[in-house]
Amino acid sequence: MSSKSPGVGSLCLNFTVTYGRPVPGKTDYVPSTAAFNTVSGIGTIAKVPASGRVTQGEVTGKTIEQILAHGSLVSLTTGPATPFSTQCARVSKLAKF
Repeated sequence: MSSKSPGVGSLCLNFTVTYGRPVPGKTDYVPSTAAFNTVSGIGTIAKVPASGRVTQGEVTGKTIEQILAHGSLVSLTTGPATPFSTQCARVSKLAKF
């Protein structure tokens, strides 16, 4: 995740998704939950480690799907930045917007 604003920097996130089972006759989507946490980063944003989770709700719409979800920020702290790992540095070079 990167910002074009000078000094903000970039974050490397760990993102995990767990899929549930659809309920026949009730749901036509696969329910899921996701969790994330910051792994490392560069710039000012790297000094704000965070973690959170999201639970997918209903999916509606025929032409344009709308995904309803709710989530929470589990932790948000400040502290020293953790430099990019080798893997995060490689990915950050690919993700130029």
